[in-house]
Amino acid sequence: MTGSERFPYSPLPERPRLSWPDGARVALWVLPNIEHYEYRPPLINGRDPWPRAPHPDILNYGLRDYGNRVGVWRMFDCLDRHDIRSTISLNFGVIEHYPDIWEAMEARQCDYLCHGLYNTRYLWNLPEDEERDVIRDCVGILRKANGTQLNGWFGPAVSGTLRTADITAEHGIGYIADYYHDDQPMPIRTTHGDLVSVPYSMEINDAVVYRNHTEGEEFERMIRDTFDVLYAEGEESGRVMAICLHPYLYGQPRRVKYLDRALGYILGHEGVWQATGTEIAQWSLEHWLPQLEPHFRAIRGGPKSCLTRQPDSAMGRATTIRTTTGTRCIGEPHSSGRTRPGSRFRHTYTSNRWNSIRPRTRLPMRASPVRWAPTIRTFKTTRGASLATGSGSFACSTFSSITAFGPQSAPMRWPPRDFPI
Repeated sequence: MTGSERFPYSPLPERPRLSWPDGARVALWVLPNIEHYEYRPPLINGRDPWPRAPHPDILNYGLRDYGNRVGVWRMFDCLDRHDIRSTISLNFGVIEHYPDIWEAMEARQCDYLCHGLYNTRYLWNLPEDEERDVIRDCVGILRKANGTQLNGWFGPAVSGTLRTADITAEHGIGYIADYYHDDQPMPIRTTHGDLVSVPYSMEINDAVVYRNHTEGEEFERMIRDTFDVLYAEGEESGRVMAICLHPYLYGQPRRVKYLDRALGYILGHEGVWQATGTEIAQWSLEHWLPQLEPHFRAIRGGPKSCLTRQPDSAMGRATTIRTTTGTRCIGEPHSSGRTRPGSRFRHTYTSNRWNSIRPRTRLPMRASPVRWAPTIRTFKTTRGASLATGSGSFACSTFSSITAFGPQSAPMRWPPRDFPI
């Protein structure tokens, strides 16, 4: 199944209105990631979970162990003060290794988003039968522990394969949080019916901002600022906001007060539906996704190409493209590798069709220069695509791989960047 088949595209302004229960503007789900990291992982799959030092890495293991010994209880107290029923992004090994934590989660009637077995055992590169065994075992662990069906899946350490969505749907799992491509729930097509993609966040995520040397005050501001925008937009059509936490980080004494203040700010507004992942997915399945299907059909029924290209201009000059809403100009490149400020564009040419992407005003100089051909060319990357025209040098942002399509193109590799979660 191709990406366009699995993730049907939908431009936000053209969607029908999403209405949450009681007319809420924002569906808020709060996700403590309660994880178990093996002291000496027996399997190194895809990457070393402790790359800082030879195993055991006592420093980093100790930090994560603090979360399960101390931080999780401080975080539970914070969430209890706001009467939050959280969705636990849970390594299911925690159920066996930390029975006290399991009992505390059950007492609070937490919802469970399976985060694999351990956060040191990844799905990358697993053969299909082994990946199927992992997911089937996790479904069985929860059923044995409390007699319920597992509803949600989030790959351990954000790992997965091209088959993960199909296998989760095969085992009766209803929603997935592996994709961060929207502010509203979206369908994920699989060979066993649709999953609901409930928006997780790598922006409002303490583990990510921690790696950028961000502390409590800044994280609180980020939470507030994100909520303010989503809340304003939610008056027109509902939004989802995820707050993704790790007890070893925001269960620390100096940080928990900032989480407490941010939650108080959000819940002090009317029109906030504090929900679990299962509740959001169920509501979406019953009330929202059926509205989207006619919308998807209308998009598929439109013209195969919403853009046609004018004849190429001379090398080194701006190129015009004709769209269904008029003619747009792609600015000529400066020798610095940036496009001119007026060269905002919304479309890029890939695989013989035009696909919408986010506007970009400049292209940071981070990769080796690529010579432009005198025609429109696309640089397809693992995080999107960019349009190149004219002559000169093109510089791209930190994509993990880049392939240039067009005359005289050649693949390039940008060194992959480790991204442990």
